[in-house]
Amino acid sequence: MPLFIDRYFFFSSLSIPPLLAVLLTRAKKAVCGFWFILFTFLFGYGSYHNSPEHIDEFKPLVNYINTRHQPNDAVVVSKMFDYLSYVYYNKRDYRTFLYTPPNAHGTSGRPNAYGFGSLFYAQADQTYIDTLTTLSKSYHRVWLISGGNFSQDYPLPSEWQNIANFRSGRFQVQLFVIPTQQARQMQ
Repeated sequence: MPLFIDRYFFFSSLSIPPLLAVLLTRAKKAVCGFWFILFTFLFGYGSYHNSPEHIDEFKPLVNYINTRHQPNDAVVVSKMFDYLSYVYYNKRDYRTFLYTPPNAHGTSGRPNAYGFGSLFYAQADQTYIDTLTTLSKSYHRVWLISGGNFSQDYPLPSEWQNIANFRSGRFQVQLFVIPTQQARQMQ
């Protein structure tokens, strides 16, 4: 995901100076080694940036939502890594939720206080959504983001109406209107 690429590149790039130092200490092979390393680095860099699979797929999705977001909209993301990417790219001031449905055996699907769950443990009640129907009480429209199979990620309430779809690479967002909430606002 885009959030972590810089960190991985930084740690792998730390090996370049020692490799160059070893090559330069060998006087006979220094010039050949240097050119080989330089060619390999430039070829790899060019190949990386010319391949379409490395194009950022998540940022256009966030921009799509941000240009159409209205007050009283909820944004829900289905996976933790996708949630982190959304929070990273979202420059607007609205809350995003992470969908954490109960496990098959009935226990909570929320992450614990270890690992990535520790990032949001203090704000768990404001971050996690256990059932989509709880959103019907407070929100008029709901944006659901999926990075995989949409129907497996979300059990949709039957009364919600899908009014918009957008796909960016493997990511998909669907906008739903909650009719009961819509009727309440018209009164």
